[in-house]
Amino acid sequence: MESFVKARIAAKELGGLLREVRKLLELRPDRTDVAKLCTQLEERQQKLVAQRDEALKLARSHLDAKDYGSVVAVLRKVDRSVETPEVGQLRDASAINIKALQSLMQEISQSVSQKQVDGLIPKVQTALSLSPGHPELLKLLDSLRAREAKVSAGIQHVVAQAKETFKACRFDEAIAILQRISEERRSSEVVDLLDRCEYLAMTKAGVTNGFEGLHELSNLAEVEGLNLAGLTTLCRSYLGQIAMHGLADPAVEQWCVKCEAAAERRAVSDRAVFSSRNLRRLIASAHAVFDKKGSSDVRPTARQRIHPGFAINASAAVGLVAIAAAIYAAGSWLDDQRQFTNSVGMQFIRISAGQYIRTQQLPVIGWDTGFKKQAGISKQVDTFNNYWIATTEVTQSQWTLVMDTMPWSGNRRVSAGPHRPVVCITRGEAEDFCRRLTTKERDDGVIPVSATYRLPSHVEWEYAVSRGGDESQSKLTSPTLLDNLPSDVALGPSTKSGIYDAFDNAREICSDRIVGGLLLADRAESKNPASPNAAEGDPFTGFRVILSGR
Repeated sequence: MESFVKARIAAKELGGLLREVRKLLELRPDRTDVAKLCTQLEERQQKLVAQRDEALKLARSHLDAKDYGSVVAVLRKVDRSVETPEVGQLRDASAINIKALQSLMQEISQSVSQKQVDGLIPKVQTALSLSPGHPELLKLLDSLRAREAKVSAGIQHVVAQAKETFKACRFDEAIAILQRISEERRSSEVVDLLDRCEYLAMTKAGVTNGFEGLHELSNLAEVEGLNLAGLTTLCRSYLGQIAMHGLADPAVEQWCVKCEAAAERRAVSDRAVFSSRNLRRLIASAHAVFDKKGSSDVRPTARQRIHPGFAINASAAVGLVAIAAAIYAAGSWLDDQRQFTNSVGMQFIRISAGQYIRTQQLPVIGWDTGFKKQAGISKQVDTFNNYWIATTEVTQSQWTLVMDTMPWSGNRRVSAGPHRPVVCITRGEAEDFCRRLTTKERDDGVIPVSATYRLPSHVEWEYAVSRGGDESQSKLTSPTLLDNLPSDVALGPSTKSGIYDAFDNAREICSDRIVGGLLLADRAESKNPASPNAAEGDPFTGFRVILSGR
């Protein structure tokens, strides 16, 4: 042991030697030289402890000042023989902060050199939290804040300019103005304004395209094949939508008034020039009715059942009662029409009266004995009178025109558009639409007082799409889905009966279940187009209406 102590002293490796010298002194207490060495090592130990404590005190003050380099430098001088856990923790933590600060300074320097300073302020602030008072960082922070204030003021000016353009109904210009703002700087207000501009710009584009080349014409009623009712519906739908945002578009309002006036002139002209051939046919029918039923069968209210399109001039007034009787005996004015367009632009086709045979394979019946037998095939016969079914699902523009609401608004899963099916509605809301449309068109004289808009039953729906015959005629058409969401109506081919979107767009609410649609999510789980468990009010479900009654 004595030789070990001598070797350590010769190598000046005094750390931890005090313990060995004390052991040697216990073995040789008579050795004065060992006792002297022990005293010297104890004095040295006390001095190192005092230096350590002073270094810790100084390191803590440097740490408070975020001077991590000084912390590491001071603690590096502490002798390992007297080092405590606190010394190691302070030294390691300071080294980590130094490395983090160096990395941040490198990123900041690179961003500044490349002039990519957007979003740099948080990094500079983090670097200053590690090195407060750093002159270059403080100068850079002031410069970035001044730039940010200038950019924010510019964005506010752009938004104010876009709002003014929006109020003037120049939606395309407003979109171009808002797109000057980079996506990462668009606030929720900017995103909402941009969404509204895009939707209304698309709607206005439909109106503008409809009137293309017609602005200079003085009499729209004379334009061959011009759908005045459709143009009026487009205008009113657009005007109703911008009115919900507190806006008005005088130019489109003038177009609408011009179109409505032309439609009225065309209607007056059509009523004034009633062909003699049709008049002779109606009078002959009236004579046949009188010969068969007698004049007493003509009801007092029959004249009210005549549609305005059947009005005649004064010279034929003597045949009015006979004509009314003929129309009453034959049914309503709708019975003579294969197709019909109502006041909101909904197109209908007539489904002729007939029988519809439905077949169903009954389930297998089994007993505990294991004996099973096939129950057979069930047939059910449904009989229908004439009714008229819409060729497409109710669109968003048609819904807004009648209900003045947008239930799909705010649902990010819904693709908005005037020709998209209305979705996010319940059966009760669909029935309310039918009631309001019925009241409106009865009051306007568009339909007789005995005619009613309503939801079809699922059997009426199946009968219509199968053209009043075998269900096998109903074939799935090419899907018209946009990202698995309903798209514009009537994009794909129709059924043989002339009905669009029966199986390839939104599902449809009937009076007793939900049918059709077969979106991608449905096709994997159901081969039956009728789905009684489908959900109302979702972004995949809309409805179409039928017109029934005399």
